[in-house]
Amino acid sequence: MDCKYCHKTYRKKEMERHVHLECPRATVECLFQRFGCQQKFERSEEDEHMRREVVKHLSLLCYHFPVTNPLGPVKYYDISQSAPVISTLASITAPPTLGLSTDPGFCSDYSGTSTVYSTAPNRYPIAHSMEVQSSDAPLLPHTKPPTASCFPINIPHNSYEHQCRPNTFPLEPEPWRSEETTRELVTRLKLTVEDQKNQLKQQGMKLQQQERTIRQLDVQLKEVEGRFCNGIYIWRIREYSQKRKDAIERKATVHHSPGFYTSPHGYKMCIRANLNGVESGTGTHLSLFVHVMQGEYDEILPWPFLGHVVLSILDQTWRKTRYQ
Repeated sequence: MDCKYCHKTYRKKEMERHVHLECPRATVECLFQRFGCQQKFERSEEDEHMRREVVKHLSLLCYHFPVTNPLGPVKYYDISQSAPVISTLASITAPPTLGLSTDPGFCSDYSGTSTVYSTAPNRYPIAHSMEVQSSDAPLLPHTKPPTASCFPINIPHNSYEHQCRPNTFPLEPEPWRSEETTRELVTRLKLTVEDQKNQLKQQGMKLQQQERTIRQLDVQLKEVEGRFCNGIYIWRIREYSQKRKDAIERKATVHHSPGFYTSPHGYKMCIRANLNGVESGTGTHLSLFVHVMQGEYDEILPWPFLGHVVLSILDQTWRKTRYQ
């Protein structure tokens, strides 16, 4: 059978493997098709596509496998509603005395609780927006008691002490900190692609060598079959009707049999068949000719060839007629 892509001839049982795994002209999908890359190309262009679209493929991977932020997304709350603020601040509570040195809206109390006052605007980002630090120092000079716009939050010293761990979470979302990691990933992917390219190249060379070996063995097998036919060679013309139709249309008028020997060390010959006839027999006869070929032992054989050749045509219909 002929491959519809590269037009090389393979056995029927090998054709499916060739088309799906080997043919360089077959159309294939990108390895990242399941992640969104919809490009199709010939198998021989796959390496070039993978090298050219590295950034696109990484973007698709990042989209399908996002880096999870351990603190969750940034949330905004209305400062006029005390319950959400208390809940949010409680999740990031620091040790006993809390204060923000740059904001006069925070003050301390030494009565066993920590009181936090906020003079922030109505909507203020809670997560990843404040660096909370502990201090046992007295009140800063510029601190002031709560005003009408401040909402006190009384939190016992020991309530959430076990939850506070210094430097245990990033102050910025993880995706913004992964540029260096992405570069390393790209470098590793490039090295992996290059290594796989080299392996594919080596496998391709081995495959070509094996194909050459198979062709040589095929030629040797046919040579052996023709050499040890004991002077009787049977040539079966397959798909005769189609080939005769091609001969009538002058697409392929001549067919030759494989070479064969009259004996293991004898003359080498082949048969030529004109399925639509020649000269006066065109359109009405099958014309057969015997050609003497160059053989391996011609230098020890007598020339010219004076043997007797008999050609027989076997009719494979129910009549089983033999023509000589």
